[in-house]
Amino acid sequence: MSLHDEGPAQLWTARPNGELDDVNAAIVSYFGRSREQMLEWGWADVVHPEDLTEVGERWSASLETGEPYYVEFRLRRHDDVWRWHVGRAVARRDDGGGVVGWSGVNVDVHELFERLG
Repeated sequence: MSLHDEGPAQLWTARPNGELDDVNAAIVSYFGRSREQMLEWGWADVVHPEDLTEVGERWSASLETGEPYYVEFRLRRHDDVWRWHVGRAVARRDDGGGVVGWSGVNVDVHELFERLG
C-alpha cells in the first residue's frame, strides 16, 4: 500500500493515449472490482448515460491538446447508486513538454456534502 492508497479520493494515472495504467484502493473499493479488472475495463459502463458524451468529448479534447481535464459527472457505485463526482486530470510532461502520462482524481461530491452535514 502506498500513500496513493491512503485517502478517500479516487486517484488514477493513464498513459499518454488515455488508457488507465494505475488506480488506487479508493477506486477498487468504490466500484467493487480488483485493480486488474479496473485497468482492463475502463469507465464507460459506470459513467451515467446522460453524461457519457460530454465526458468523452472533454477527455478526448484533453488528450488531443494536453490541456487539463475537468468534468462534473455521475458515476455508478458498486451498489448501483449514481453519485455526482468532480473529475480532474493533468498531463505529466517530459523535459521537452511532451505528454508522458496523466494524473487524475475523482471526488465524490455527495460524500463531501454528507461530511459537511
